Amino acid sequence: MLVAGFVDPTERPLRFHAMYRSVFLECGGTLLSFGVLADTGRMQIASIRSVHVVVELDDDLQPASTSIRETVLEDPDGSNRIRTIQLWDTEGGPDGIECAAARLDLENGQIVFIDPTYHFGIRIGGIHQQDSWLNNSTQREHDRIVLDMSDAAG
Repeated sequence: MLVAGFVDPTERPLRFHAMYRSVFLECGGTLLSFGVLADTGRMQIASIRSVHVVVELDDDLQPASTSIRETVLEDPDGSNRIRTIQLWDTEGGPDGIECAAARLDLENGQIVFIDPTYHFGIRIGGIHQQDSWLNNSTQREHDRIVLDMSDAAG
């Protein structure tokens, strides 16, 4: 898992500033972007070629990215294959799939929940983040689809 951001080359020591408007997931040779859609509380999932900063930066700032797998994954060096993907309230869009939230169930038993309703962008957590998202939702019923990835590569 990756997050884009920037560094200010004049800052000492250099510090990475994460921009959680998008997070990226490398999955079986495919790079997926999970990007918030303005302030709608929804996100778009799309296949992309490279990680990129989705906002304009001042000329003196440099785009950068970093891995967040050590922070997010319980076993960052182990097998983190995706068993199932769950998406809530999906809609097809011209550039990808739009949804209200996503959940990745890993083969090692870990749950990774991706919540686009956070004020500063995307929040990533586990089952507790999913419970919080469901409890705070103004919508009581959600359509959910489950994609079985156990036979897919990656």
